[in-house]
Formats: sequence, structure tokens, C-alpha cells
Amino acid sequence: MKDLWVSGKMPYCPRCGIKLPEEKGARFCPNCGSPIPRSLLAEKRKISRTNVVRERIPVFLIIFMLCLAATAIGALARVDRSEATRIFREIEEQTESVKNTGFQSIFTNNLRIMVVMFIPIFGPVWGFIVLYNTGRVLAVFSMFYGIDPSIIFLSLLLYPFAIMEYVSYALAISESLMLTRSIIKRDFKNGVIVALIVMAICIIALFLAAIIEWFYISAA
Repeated sequence: MKDLWVSGKMPYCPRCGIKLPEEKGARFCPNCGSPIPRSLLAEKRKISRTNVVRERIPVFLIIFMLCLAATAIGALARVDRSEATRIFREIEEQTESVKNTGFQSIFTNNLRIMVVMFIPIFGPVWGFIVLYNTGRVLAVFSMFYGIDPSIIFLSLLLYPFAIMEYVSYALAISESLMLTRSIIKRDFKNGVIVALIVMAICIIALFLAAIIEWFYISAA
């Protein structure tokens, strides 16, 4: 009966052959009541972790492209001269502040933005608005320096810290969607655990990105 334990990488009851539930807390076969062997429990946990990663990859890739698209749309949008002047002055003030305070201010600002993106429903909306406004900042640079906005947008992607930030934001937004799905499926606990793990990864990425960005700013 051992060949019934795993079939096509899917665990089955070694006694009756029924497909076992994927819930982590399931320790007995729902059909015959037989206890699930420890080796099979380990296989179930392995399959569960694989599914968690596999189902998130396409969502992340789509959200990552949408994040870039939101910034590109903002970069190509027309900005009023008075508004552009105000934004440009704010950018100069922020740049001077970063030079004086170090990378901590960059990290704190990006961290605050990223954490809000994890909030179900509201987070993705907030995230795309922020990224659209980032594009408007690029549009301001385009206006003041006379450079095509599409070139400025593409040049942004050459900086490693920018890619790291976009990856973090895309992870946060995509995980917000997955967390919403977990709530609908009444699997909120497991959804929160995965979201916290993803958030920790994003925090590390934003921390490193802030150091790199500060290096570029201070060297300018």
C-alpha cells in the first residue's frame, strides 16, 4: 500500500487511497479515520510550501508589470507648469534632507509606503496611486531638463535600487491580493503568516535599496 502514499506528488491515504486534505492541521484520513503517517505529513507540508510559491509567481509578475505601467503612465501625463515647479522644489528639499540624514529617511519613507500596500483592497489602490505619482515626478524632470519622459522612465530601471523597490512594492501588492483571497476562503491565519514572511523579505530589500540609493545621491 506504500505506493498509495504519494501519487503525482499528491498525498493519498495509505489505507483507503483517498486524496488527503491539504490543511496543515489534518492528521487523520477524513474517509476511514486512519492516522496519517509522519512521513506523509512531511510530504504534505512540502507540497503545501511548493504550492504557496507556485501560485504567487504569476500574480507577482503581473503586478510587477502593472507597477511599471502605472509609473510609465504618470511619466507620460501632462503636468501644469506651476505644479511642476512646486514638485521640483519639494524634490530638491527632500534630496538635501537625505544628504543630511542619510539613508534612514529613504528607508523610512519607502517602508511606510510598502506596509500600507499590504492592506487588503485598499493597499493595491494606494500602491498604484503612489507609483503613478512617481511617474509624475519623472514628468517634472522631463519638463525641466528637456528630456523625453520615456527615456527618463527607462533610465530609472537601470538603477538597482529602483528595481529592488519595484520588486518590493509588487510583492506587497500581490500579497495583499492573496491575503484578500485567504480571507474569502476563511484561511486568514495561514494568509497572515505568509504575508509576514513576504513583508520581512520586502523590508530587507528596501533597507538594502535605501543604502544603494543614498550612495548614488551622496555621490552626485
